Amino acid sequence: MKQLIPAALTAIALAPCAGPAAAQVGNGNFNGLDGWSTGGDAAATGGHLVLTTSSASQQDDADAGLPAGARNVSGNEPLVAGGGAGSLEDFAGVSAGAFDPDPANFVVAYEGSAASQSFFAAAGSQLAFTWDLSTLDTRHDASLADIAFIVLDGQVITLGSTLSATSPFAGGDYASHTGWTGFTTSFASAGTHTLSFGVADVGDFVDTSALSVSDVGVVIPSVPEPSSLALLAAGLGLLGVQARRRRKA
Repeated sequence: MKQLIPAALTAIALAPCAGPAAAQVGNGNFNGLDGWSTGGDAAATGGHLVLTTSSASQQDDADAGLPAGARNVSGNEPLVAGGGAGSLEDFAGVSAGAFDPDPANFVVAYEGSAASQSFFAAAGSQLAFTWDLSTLDTRHDASLADIAFIVLDGQVITLGSTLSATSPFAGGDYASHTGWTGFTTSFASAGTHTLSFGVADVGDFVDTSALSVSDVGVVIPSVPEPSSLALLAAGLGLLGVQARRRRKA
């Protein structure tokens, strides 16, 4: 029996060692925009999805001394917010005004850009990505704070606003940014899910803001494989037998 104890302990140690299974969202590292549908100003740059509120033709950033379209990344105009065919809400599949931070006080979204994809996820799996919100707006006015958001299966989740973009932006493309931040959420049931990333101008059309996203994927947390569970049960059983024999002795 003494020879069985090390084997039992080995079985217990090996049982939880099944590796994680992972299934990436299609093109979650943004090698181009294949697999993603986009609306407004969207591009894949340096392995990141970039969505902006910048017009391709209008003067958004005159106070920053920039010409019209200087921060536009695609040549496409942002989508008008507020609902109706072709609106930002229509693209993301939500109701009119769903991106308005405080409609009771007339704090509403004016325009924005988004990217969307549908994918299958197993029950218990997790959606994960990193994001960063940059802006040229230095007013720090809550009624004018542009927002970054996701829409997951029709639910709008605000990631942050330009009020949190307090870190200086190296390189001078923007005045400040939030810094890269991780996001995770779990799926309770298996099925096809729809995810949209978006950014919106709030309160006015002034000063470009941009949402950058990277490393989008669906990960299944580690679980013991059936063979490992059998080893675990056998190991615990052997330890139990040995414990009973010692008590009788």
